[in-house]
Amino acid sequence: MTDKVPLTAEEIASYEDASGRTQTEAERLDADVEHRFAATLGDEPFDDPSVLPLGRQWAFFLPRPTRSGTGPDGHPKRGGFIPAIRLERRMFAGGTMQRTGDLALNQETEKTTTIKSVSRKDGAAGEMIFVETESVFVQGGQPALTEKQSIVYLNPGAAQALPTAGGELPTTSIMEDWTPDTVDLFRFSAVTYNGHRIHYDQPYATSVEGYPALIVHGPLIASKLLDLAMRTRRANATSFSFRARMPAFVNQPLRLLARESEGGFVLEAVRVDGKAAMTAEVGFA
Repeated sequence: MTDKVPLTAEEIASYEDASGRTQTEAERLDADVEHRFAATLGDEPFDDPSVLPLGRQWAFFLPRPTRSGTGPDGHPKRGGFIPAIRLERRMFAGGTMQRTGDLALNQETEKTTTIKSVSRKDGAAGEMIFVETESVFVQGGQPALTEKQSIVYLNPGAAQALPTAGGELPTTSIMEDWTPDTVDLFRFSAVTYNGHRIHYDQPYATSVEGYPALIVHGPLIASKLLDLAMRTRRANATSFSFRARMPAFVNQPLRLLARESEGGFVLEAVRVDGKAAMTAEVGFA
């Protein structure tokens, strides 16, 4: 079961020592891979025949752990580039993307990732470690995309209950209702090579991590919101930022909302209880 022994000063210092680490990877942005990612988002996702739409970089530069290199949660074993943080649960808390050029499909691309900071914080769920990374994507020697990610590590809390309907949900002129099912979760796990068991292993999700059901991937919700905005504007986004607010669960409806703002949209994914699972903003050149 969860080890809730507080982190020691030595452990925290060893995690903080990872700040400044850098790694560079190279990969060809295969158009077929991008199309498979797009196909997980819906029947008619935003697409471009030659350029990688913003957000679709998540289909590339994926981890390749062997079976023996896979941890008990289905993620790659702790350690390596990201330090081996002891807190049991890890989540993608949010991020930002800024496109400064086009990433052409079927072209060799470099991704250089730097750990910008590692910090300990206290919250309602207890102690947390936040890891902030920045990745720069380069083609032909020119940076085209910068992405920042915030990953949080914490211990599982008390068991949660499934959200229940809580009155009328907000509406806008641009909105879609979506009920993510196990097929959606499987397809997104497959296209992003995400082995985290909270997305497909019900007994693990409920008995080990304390959730009431399988969890919908935060990046899947973010991708759906971004795709809604790009389909509405019929253009590739220039910037995107998102923050996970509350977990969303399989087979429970989410309402995806887009409100016009200066230069783009303010986005929200709302659960059946009226609470935001995710908030986001998207900008267009």
